[in-house]
Amino acid sequence: MLPAGFDIRAIQIFVLVVDLGGMTPAASSLGISQSAVSQAIASLEKSTDMQLFNRNIRPISLTSAGDRLYLHGNTLLTAAKNTFNEVRSKELKSFSNVTIAMFESFANTIGHLITRDLSDQLENCQIWSGNSPSQHKELLNHEVDILVTASRDLDDVPGMEHYDIFSEPFLIVCPQDYSGQTNNFDELKKFPFIRYTTRSSMGQRIEGQVKRMGLDLPSSLRFDTVTGQLKAVANGMGWCMTTPLCLLQEIHLLERLHVVPLKTGKFRREISLVTRGHEFGNLPKTIAGTAQKILKDHAFPKLFNQFNWIEEEIKWSTFD
Repeated sequence: MLPAGFDIRAIQIFVLVVDLGGMTPAASSLGISQSAVSQAIASLEKSTDMQLFNRNIRPISLTSAGDRLYLHGNTLLTAAKNTFNEVRSKELKSFSNVTIAMFESFANTIGHLITRDLSDQLENCQIWSGNSPSQHKELLNHEVDILVTASRDLDDVPGMEHYDIFSEPFLIVCPQDYSGQTNNFDELKKFPFIRYTTRSSMGQRIEGQVKRMGLDLPSSLRFDTVTGQLKAVANGMGWCMTTPLCLLQEIHLLERLHVVPLKTGKFRREISLVTRGHEFGNLPKTIAGTAQKILKDHAFPKLFNQFNWIEEEIKWSTFD
């Protein structure tokens, strides 16, 4: 019999402390007090009769016992989740009840096609769409199994697998009847700049670049969605910066938009798939490869038909 204190919840808290680099961010991510996190760690150490952290070293450092528990902790959490899902569904299925989080334009453009093409491997699959910062927390909290993201915030989190899919440039988009110079920011700033909110990594990335370029862009509108932003531009309310994938989501608006590349201050975003290491075998790599094939062969060609210069700007990653 396992000793009191050595339970799945305590192990989940321990793994999250390691992943996030401290008890305070783990407590914030889980929505519990720091003292509750400390108690869970203390209970684990008491039940194992081993110290798990070198408390005299900063940043956080594991003892050899802590290394072993972290190594096997993720496997235990995955097994527990799969067991729960299998018992609840009363069936034994490979990769059943898999939750994949995707940022908005990716989910809305090809999320359904990925599940279609991998229906033999993804049973009871959930696609969650939202903003990247909250999705990152959901992956670390084991609420989400696989994440497709346009942010690099998880690159340095230990124990994660990463598969780059492609990278794309940011573009300037104006109403079709805009008569000003599209690559002259002194001219553009006379026209309202329609922003993304900074709740998304997309908005944060654009605002960071605008700041680096020293641009003072007047704005009275901020949108949380690609749809809202591009509809506003199509209706002549201002201009924006966006990416080819976002244009692809709203491809029905292209006839009402004037799209040009950035000539100065060029910047890009990288799209990648992230998951906790060694939990789903080859499935994450298969999803990344399937997504890339759908985008390359079926989705982006619709955009290239109208803006053929964009094709050279998309950079496809290779899979080992």
